[in-house]
Amino acid sequence: MAAKPGTLYENLTQVIFQSLVDQNEVRNIEVKHDVKLQGKSNVFHQIDVYWKFEVGGVEHETIVQAKDWKTAVNKGELLKFNTVLTDLPGQPRGVFVSRTGYQKGAVDFAFAYGILIYELREAEAPPGFGMYPGDWANFRIIRLPLRAIITMTGETVAAEDNFYGLGYGVNIFTPTYSKPEFNVSASWLQAEYPATDTSQIKALDFSPGPLHATHLYDAEGMVTGNLAALFQKLAKEAHQTGLLKMRVKQIFEAPTFILSGSSSTPRIKIDAVSVDVEIQCRHEVVRMRMDQFPQWVLRQINSGSVDRFGATPAVASLLPEKKTRIGAPTAARDDK
Repeated sequence: MAAKPGTLYENLTQVIFQSLVDQNEVRNIEVKHDVKLQGKSNVFHQIDVYWKFEVGGVEHETIVQAKDWKTAVNKGELLKFNTVLTDLPGQPRGVFVSRTGYQKGAVDFAFAYGILIYELREAEAPPGFGMYPGDWANFRIIRLPLRAIITMTGETVAAEDNFYGLGYGVNIFTPTYSKPEFNVSASWLQAEYPATDTSQIKALDFSPGPLHATHLYDAEGMVTGNLAALFQKLAKEAHQTGLLKMRVKQIFEAPTFILSGSSSTPRIKIDAVSVDVEIQCRHEVVRMRMDQFPQWVLRQINSGSVDRFGATPAVASLLPEKKTRIGAPTAARDDK
């Protein structure tokens, strides 16, 4: 007989909270699934996930509601859940878990009434690195800790190494350039434009435009590169020495030309170019998403804390990935 909708997600919630409870100071707590509890009104309430323990003679109970929905949980569901909490003796702790987030009214109600709310969902595809044209980066693969590995009953995984996911440690370098200066070949100018006064060539209009659009040419007029690529190469070479601010210079061994934008001297031979470079560095850590080793993310909305869990393919196959939107859909009404 097929499990009722949501049961598999409830089971996953049970296993994940069992792994969290097992790591607490209070040991040997059994986290149960699908429990019936009698309220003060004599009504029996179905509880998705439940555990209880005693410390110093005081009992502590937690009840969990898990929703494997396609839409964000609204305030009405938290109202109903709070009614159950109020009816149960002993003031149990309330925990609500959703795969697709919460509307704002639900979040506000949970905060006001002390209900812990969580999102439990598949890890999303890693974001891009936020690099811009002209940036460069270096990468290294790193191990990133997981809270636990979720397995099927009887399924085993290798112990230590499997408590890690993989990711990239990325160092991104963003250079900025200022004060470019060209060393113009005076003898070539005089020979190329004998009828033009080139003594004030710096006053002529050949300031570079966008670096990637300022091309370099050989003697035959073929493009050999552009200033963006050249400056990046110079910056990377200088940065290898550990410098973050420097003035770099490229001396051209072969004849090299730029277009000036001036009708009187449209092409100018340059012997060298120099520029000030300042490099900003930032570090990012990006988790890999591995199809053969899917991960689940448990995020507590109240505190923002995040725990990650690996899931074996056997577990993942029981919970096909959903295209979910975290938080209230833009077209949905947000109940207050």
